[in-house]
Amino acid sequence: MKLKATLIVALAVAAVAGPQASAATTGPVAKAAAWACKSERAQMGKATFRATYGATPMRTCMRMTRAEALEAVRNAAQECRAERAEDPAAFRTKYGTNESGDNAFGRCVSRHARGELAPEVAATVNAARACKAERRDDPEAFHAKYANDNGRRAFARCVIATKSS
Repeated sequence: MKLKATLIVALAVAAVAGPQASAATTGPVAKAAAWACKSERAQMGKATFRATYGATPMRTCMRMTRAEALEAVRNAAQECRAERAEDPAAFRTKYGTNESGDNAFGRCVSRHARGELAPEVAATVNAARACKAERRDDPEAFHAKYANDNGRRAFARCVIATKSS
C-alpha cells in the first residue's frame, strides 16, 4: 500500500513538473553537467572548487551548470541527428563501441556536448585562478570589494564577476 501511494505521488509530481524538469535532473543533461563540474574540480583543486561553490559544491555547481548543459545537449543532439542522416553506417562505425553500434547516438551527443561545455569550464577555471591571485595580493581589499552584506562569499562573487566580464 505504501509503495502504491509513493508511486502515485511520484507520477503526480512528474506530471506537474513536466518532462523538462526530469530531463534536466537525469539523463544526458545531468551527465553533461556532472562532467563539467568534475572537470572544474579537477582543474581548480578541491579547496578552490569549494570556495567557488560553497558548502555543497558539486550540487551547487550542477545546479548552476544545468541550463548550459541542457542547451549543449540539445545542440549536440541536432548535430548528431544531421551527421547520422548523412551516412548511418559511418556514424555507427565512428561513435559506436558495441557490436551493433547501437550506442553511437548517445556517445555522439556526449562527445559534442562536452565540446560545447569545455569553453565554459575553462572560463570558470581561469576566473578562479585570477581571483586566487587577486586575493593573494591584497586579502583585505579583496574581501571589501567582493564580500556580500554578511561578509561572506567573496571568492564566489569574484569568480562570477570575473567570468562575466
